[in-house]
Amino acid sequence: MYIHVSMPNPAPASGEICLCAALRRASRAATRLYDERMKSSGLKVTQFSLLRNIGRVGAINVTDLANRLDLERTALGRNLDLLERKGLIRTRGVEGDQRTRLIELTEQGRKAEAAAVPHWRKAQSEMRRRLGKGEFGALGAVLAEMGGATDSI
Repeated sequence: MYIHVSMPNPAPASGEICLCAALRRASRAATRLYDERMKSSGLKVTQFSLLRNIGRVGAINVTDLANRLDLERTALGRNLDLLERKGLIRTRGVEGDQRTRLIELTEQGRKAEAAAVPHWRKAQSEMRRRLGKGEFGALGAVLAEMGGATDSI
């Protein structure tokens, strides 16, 4: 693999690398790369992912979206608030259920998502180039299995 992850102490005295710490560092490095490539779209990769998922399922409540993405509701709520302030999503009530609010893309949100796709694809291509095609696919498969992912972004 060719992703550089800076680790002050590559391995503890036992010689065993903490997989959790290495995954977290790699995740931050990958997020930086995607955010940099997507910068001109006006979206961060996390925002793009939310728009993409909401666009795929249509109107969805916060709890179901949090479960789908395996995110804490409060963290998801903060990100959704930002997208709503930008005019990319809207919330609406459900007839007969005052407690449930559905989230859906606005027209502006659909346009922003579509405009961000080429930038996301560039980031994907760069990751594929850095890792090598075989490693890219293998890493994707392992991460999907670990996270229980059943679909792509």
